[in-house]
Parts: sequence; C-alpha cells; structure tokens
Amino acid sequence: MTSYELPQVVVTMTNWNRRDDMARAIESIQSQVYPNIKILIVDNCSNDGSIQLLEDLEQQGVLSFISCPHSDFSAMDTLNMGFDIAASGAYNAKYIFVMDNDAYLPDAHNISRAVEVMERNPRAFAVSTNVLGSDMKPQMVMVDCEGNILTFQDILTLDVVEWLEFHGAATMLRVDIGKQLDWYDDRFFIHVNEIDLSIRARNAGYPVLFDGQNLTIHSSSVTARPNLRNRIHGFKNLLYVCNTYMKFTTRVPLFALIIIAYTYRLFDTILHEGFKGVPAIPYLTRWVWIALRNGALLFNPWYKRQIADEYVHIWLFHRVWKSFLYGTLRMITKRPLEFGIQ
Repeated sequence: MTSYELPQVVVTMTNWNRRDDMARAIESIQSQVYPNIKILIVDNCSNDGSIQLLEDLEQQGVLSFISCPHSDFSAMDTLNMGFDIAASGAYNAKYIFVMDNDAYLPDAHNISRAVEVMERNPRAFAVSTNVLGSDMKPQMVMVDCEGNILTFQDILTLDVVEWLEFHGAATMLRVDIGKQLDWYDDRFFIHVNEIDLSIRARNAGYPVLFDGQNLTIHSSSVTARPNLRNRIHGFKNLLYVCNTYMKFTTRVPLFALIIIAYTYRLFDTILHEGFKGVPAIPYLTRWVWIALRNGALLFNPWYKRQIADEYVHIWLFHRVWKSFLYGTLRMITKRPLEFGIQ
C-alpha cells in the first residue's frame, strides 16, 4: 500500500506560550515512520517566539498553523478549531491525532500503531496511547470496572482494551464520528472535556480504546498553569458531568465529595499560586456562579439527563476522592471485549 492509499492523519495541537515544548513535540512527529501525516497547529496568540518558529516551519513545509487574533479563546475553542480544519476538504483527514504541546512521541511507530488499531476496529471513536510522565511512570491512577486500582505493571500488560475516557495528551480520533458528536462541548472551557466526549461516544455506540503497549510521554511543562481559574473550571465541569450523566441516587453523594475535594484543591492552589490566572473578580464570580448553579441541579430528580453506562459512578467516585493523593484518574474496563476489539 502506497502512502497515498494509507489513511490521512492530521496531528493537531494547540499552543500558547510554550515554544520549546511545542518544538520538541513537532520534532517527535517528524520522526514518525507513518508516511501520510500532516501537522496543524492552532496558536492562541503567543508572545514568546512561538509564532516566529511556526512561520519558519511553515515556510519549510513542515506544518500549517492558524494564529488566533487574541488569546481569549478557550482550550475548547482552539481544539475544536483545529479539528474542524483537519476534517475539512483541505486536509481530508480520516484520523486526527490530538496532542498536548508538552507531550511527545518517543517511538517512531506511535502513530502507525494507532492507525493499525483504528483500522482493525472500525466502530471505535478513539484509541488513547499509554501516556507516561517524564519519569516514565503513569500520570494518573487507573481503576478497572470493579474499582480496583491498577499498578504500573498491570497497565503495561494491557494490550487494546475498552476505556471510559481517552487521554487528550496523545490520542487518535476518528473524524467522521467526531463530526457526528460535534467534538468538544465549548461550555467546558478547559478540563474534564475528554470524559464528556468519551461518554457521548460510548452512548452513541462507539467504543473508546486504550492501547497499553503504545507508550507516549507527557512531560507536564514547567509552564503548566495549575491556577485558580483552571481549578474553578475543573470544579464546574465535574458538576456538569455528574449532573448530565448520573442517576439522582448517585450524584447527590458525589456532589458532597466534589465540594470537599475542590474546596481543598482551591485553597491549596490559592496558597501556592495566589490568584494568578484569574484576570478579574467578575470573571471569578461568573464561573463560581455557574459551578454552584450546576451543583444545585444535582438535587433535582426531575432534571432530564442522559444516563451513561454503569462505569461512570466508579470513575467519578475514584476521580474525586483519590485526587487528594494521586491526582488525575482515568478508567479502563476489564469486561469482555464486546465491540470486537482486536
């Protein structure tokens, strides 16, 4: 099969003031052996030299990029912008490989392996790589469908299994299904968006896969921004997911857990980061109000909602209370591979 017959893959990435991280990510993409790759960067009006680097690389034919006119776009805005462009006739992508700009691909076969998995499983919406930190350890705690925490060795023994949530730092998405699902919900602004899109895909009958043998690195840039703004959006978005997809008897106790967890995390962030990342008190007040309004809906048993599968309450329960000790959680399942995963 020639490169023209292989599925078109567009690697999409967003960037804001992470020039060096982005440069390393682009270099790792260029090292991939898969021949039918295009690179598309959406830059959110960086002022650290990123634009100049992207202009040089575009002139060399390495990539294409879009420069936003200002930096007020949300993460969802810039990600969806990249997805829409990659899915357009100009690129005609069958698959989008979405990457964080502080992630990189250590193996020349990372993308070709992801394509192979997607081609073998034509109903799959996504296949997530096994994302490790720069210390080569998992960045998150993973639990199975019974709530058991998996060790690093457990994770490394996994091949391709069904997963509840893909990891947005390095995942391949199927374009036609993504267009059908309308990509990310822009109400999320930042954080928790992967679980929402994954649940919508699974509810529509499209599995989300995890490939334990396809290792990628997410270095968590020194310019990572764990500020108060991001914590508030995480709080708001967890309430939204809980309210949208969970039964009344499950979401009420989880509301209390979310309040406890994020009260701790908000005060911890203020203690270490101050109010960095929150440009104005009206901004803070607006998003706190949205979070509390979402929380109030949790107590309305008549609020119409779409129920996700039986794994959601396990995932969110662990994600909230284990966040005190472990940080971000993702969840896989060990149930039979009912979608014919190969």
